[in-house]
Amino acid sequence: MGAASTSSTLRAARFPEFADRFRTVYEGVDVNRFRPSLRTRRVEDPFWLLFVARVSPEKGVHVLIDAFNRVAPARPNLRLAVIGGEGVMPREFAFALDSTERVRALEPLWHDGYLETCQQRVSPDLRDRVEFRSWLPHDELPNRLASADALIFPSVWDEPFGMPVVEAMAAGLPVIASRVGALPEIMTDGVNGLLVPPADPSALADAIGHLADDSSVRGVLADAAPTRTRSFAWQRITETVETSTAASPTADHAHPCTRFIAQHPHSMASGKPPMRRRS
Repeated sequence: MGAASTSSTLRAARFPEFADRFRTVYEGVDVNRFRPSLRTRRVEDPFWLLFVARVSPEKGVHVLIDAFNRVAPARPNLRLAVIGGEGVMPREFAFALDSTERVRALEPLWHDGYLETCQQRVSPDLRDRVEFRSWLPHDELPNRLASADALIFPSVWDEPFGMPVVEAMAAGLPVIASRVGALPEIMTDGVNGLLVPPADPSALADAIGHLADDSSVRGVLADAAPTRTRSFAWQRITETVETSTAASPTADHAHPCTRFIAQHPHSMASGKPPMRRRS
């Protein structure tokens, strides 16, 4: 199974003899916990951009910092919060999953201390407007999303899914993300989010400025985003697993975890899955 059609297609291409056995089962989100906020934003309020994920080169935090350096000087109310501990993926693993030139160009950034590199990359006159925080307890995330104005997800590599994007959309938060991997499958550009080219600080800065300056665009995206995330609700995911498992010619030999989900759908549909990972 793949977490998105893109990953299912890649797996099928790598193992053509099993191509007919691959299924796409999205990761699930608890749509009851992530709901649109009723907060009313005043013009004079700080405009908070939020990044939530591992701090690692393939996640594009340095791209976000470069974009912020471009867009923030002309917008004194703009703020940025980077939420996530340093969790640099082994470069060999990243290159094995995505060997594109743009990912290999990250080589100079692949080292311990990437977080510090990103902190130092912030323009000196903007450092009081950028917050870096390590991991946030997941039960605090809905409140943090509710207090933000946009989520930025600037991945450089072919993102396998993008759970922070789905959670933010479920919370009615406008999202700007890279047009890579599964992200265009989750979002439709201009309808329920904004997609930009990966590893392009200028394009990202333009999108941030557009969103920050136009409340009508923010309203359109925020209204449409939660509807899209219903496809990722745990109840929908468990139904997909049941259907896929029942239809599989190898259902009797499925992995024990797959059989457990299919046989105990309410354990997942409750919104409290047995395991939880951060993208």
